[in-house]
Amino acid sequence: MINEKYLEKKLTEGLHSLGVWCEKYTNPFKAGYPDRLCITKGGNVFWVEVKTPGEKLRKLQEIRKAELKAIGSPVFVVDSEESLEEVLNFARQPRKQLKIYISAPISGRDYREVFSQFRTAETQVRALSCFLPVSPLDNDLPINTPWAVHMLRDLEILSTCDAVLMLPGWEHSPGCQIEKIFAERLGLRILMGLDELHAHAHETNRK
Repeated sequence: MINEKYLEKKLTEGLHSLGVWCEKYTNPFKAGYPDRLCITKGGNVFWVEVKTPGEKLRKLQEIRKAELKAIGSPVFVVDSEESLEEVLNFARQPRKQLKIYISAPISGRDYREVFSQFRTAETQVRALSCFLPVSPLDNDLPINTPWAVHMLRDLEILSTCDAVLMLPGWEHSPGCQIEKIFAERLGLRILMGLDELHAHAHETNRK
């Protein structure tokens, strides 16, 4: 029978067999974090929450997951054999993934169009196994938060990344222009579109 105890056992056995450091995590001052903090030999850091099949994350757990995702830290929810295998496949990756911040116009656009553009870009970045997409849409702020507050939070997230992917229309967006200048000051790689993203992936995989 597949239950939380079974999945937890399979998870720890599988990760330990791959040489992954995987320990229970508790924070006495801030509840809601995932069950386990894991670090691979290649330096990939990720979190895992184990659930009985069909069990959903609590609201506070969803908040912590969004906070971690916003800074580019992967969070997996294991509630099936398939999701367990997804974690093990991630742990098998030989090297630390580079975090790619996605920059594209947001203000003044239909949110459905914005959401679609960012999610498509995330999929394209994630398809290159050496990269991990980081999106300002996941900054954990309500959509009606003042622009300046969003901007400061996005720059904080950007500062944790390794490169910035500029999507079409960035040159007409004050926010994107600020992100580009900020990234240049930090010495981050600026990728002007998907062609440069793929070229960067090729360079990274050759190292």
